[in-house]
Amino acid sequence: MSQATPTPVANAAPKPAWRSVMSRALLHPSITTYQTLVNEPGATARRALVWYFVASLVGLALAIPVQAAVEILSNAGSLNPAQIRELIGTPQAWFLQGAVGALFWLLLFVCAVGFTQLIAQVLGGEGSFQKFAFVSAAIWAPLTILNPLAYIPVIYFVTAIITLYGIVLSFIALKAVNEFDWGRTIIAGFGVAIVNLGVTLLSILFGAAELMYLLAPFLSQ
Repeated sequence: MSQATPTPVANAAPKPAWRSVMSRALLHPSITTYQTLVNEPGATARRALVWYFVASLVGLALAIPVQAAVEILSNAGSLNPAQIRELIGTPQAWFLQGAVGALFWLLLFVCAVGFTQLIAQVLGGEGSFQKFAFVSAAIWAPLTILNPLAYIPVIYFVTAIITLYGIVLSFIALKAVNEFDWGRTIIAGFGVAIVNLGVTLLSILFGAAELMYLLAPFLSQ
């Protein structure tokens, strides 16, 4: 009597939830953490791009009512209800504008990750676009949701701290993924880091100008 051959069971290890991945990437940054993340189930470029797109959409959509609220408060008493409604817009408009902006941000993200990883590979890096994109999205997706803070006077400078923290983590991730020394890590990530800092500094300058505009009536007294 022959026995049925047991069917091999495929390795169906569950992929970690996005909350687990992002919390470890942000709160427990280290070479070991990032190397672990990119070797876990579900560490795909597709998942990374979805995360970054959704986070960008949420951040950009929320920025619209936040910016409108700041504008309304800074012009209290001078706007009629129709103007206020026009400034605030509708949730549908927030979503549509957020989606369009998120597509553009996603393109920039892909270019930044691809350019950085290309330089890393030229320098002898052992990583790949998929690995660096995954850990980069785990870092930047949650930080991107905080972008509406840039429109709030007085605390807009928090975005500079957030960006700087993200850049530092990106260097650690780049080193981990490519198994680099710090010298090659800095060379590979320098270009994108400078662009990020430049954009943040411009945001701070515009925020400072907006703050001075709001305070002008009080300073002139």
